[in-house]
Amino acid sequence: MPVATMCIEDDKVLVGRFQEGEAAIFDELYTRHVDRVYNIAYRLVGDTETARDICQETFVRVFHNLGRFCFEAKFTTWLYSIVLNMARSFYRKKKWTPIDEIPPQASEGDGSDFVNGIARSEAKRKVRSYVRTLPEREREALVLRHYEGLSCKEAAEVMGCAPETIRTLSFFAIKKLRVALRKEGYEL
Repeated sequence: MPVATMCIEDDKVLVGRFQEGEAAIFDELYTRHVDRVYNIAYRLVGDTETARDICQETFVRVFHNLGRFCFEAKFTTWLYSIVLNMARSFYRKKKWTPIDEIPPQASEGDGSDFVNGIARSEAKRKVRSYVRTLPEREREALVLRHYEGLSCKEAAEVMGCAPETIRTLSFFAIKKLRVALRKEGYEL
């Protein structure tokens, strides 16, 4: 059985156990998904502290509403929808302009290609910076499809639209990124 299928089945089992009264099982769901939730939040808002807040609030909401989860969608679809809505809410409430911050990352190589590592780091910083300037729905589609690896169908379920809309939003997002990066001398 493919690993992804086992994980989905495991989520169903864990949610079922939680709904039957095993509140402690929530820790396993949290551990399994916290990194991905944080990554989505960070890529949407571009700020580590805000992403941590969104991640924390997402899991608080999941904990309080998991008893009513009825498996109309996959658990991860529901979870990512909450993250997306939290990021949207943050932008509406704060009217926040993201700062250009680079999160701590693992070293990219053994140090022998230090100059190339700096160039890659700068290119990644530029891409992150431009992603944050995209219109909300284009940014969301791009993050879900190309950073998180969701299919068009899965991203559409999270965003509440048709898969064709995800394709279109992703197309325009990438087109805008290419134009912006070419102006800076980068190719995407």
